[in-house]
Amino acid sequence: NITSKTVTGMVVSGFLVEVQKVTDQELENWKKLYPEAFNRKIGEACGVCLDGWLINNEEGKE
Repeated sequence: NITSKTVTGMVVSGFLVEVQKVTDQELENWKKLYPEAFNRKIGEACGVCLDGWLINNEEGKE
């Protein structure tokens, strides 16, 4: 893939994560500690939704 006249390039995206089971109690505690994170809009079919992260500038206008 040619990205410019002088060099070639490649774009790579990924995440390094650690996964472990949590108890229902741990999840409930996190919901109490971080309510804004658990009240974001989520797509039923695909999970995380961009609308859950965008800020509506119309709300902040005076």
